Amino acid sequence: EEKKSVEREEERRTVEREAEALVSSFQVARRLIKDASVVVGMHPDQASEAIVQYAIANGKPLALVPCCVYSNEPQFRIRQATDGSRVRTYDQFVTYLKRKYGLSVATLPFEGKNKVLFKL
Repeated sequence: EEKKSVEREEERRTVEREAEALVSSFQVARRLIKDASVVVGMHPDQASEAIVQYAIANGKPLALVPCCVYSNEPQFRIRQATDGSRVRTYDQFVTYLKRKYGLSVATLPFEGKNKVLFKL
């Protein structure tokens, strides 16, 4: 019984140390993001639109190279293409973000998902 008690106490201390590290890491990350001079997202998956929203809300220049559309995820089904249908393709997603947030678009010199949306 005493051995189990010691093990539980060691486990509790480990969890506390990990929690302190996470809080510190979160605080550091939050400060770094707040102090950043530009917001960049390079193939950020489901965070694409949130990155745009953060940059605009905080008055920061933005460069975003989106990738996956995630059109079947419930939280993204409300995105509408210019014809009123649901955004399902990469090109529709780029157009959606451009139109909704007033972004500019350029093509990067590589194959694949190579559109960069930006706002200075």
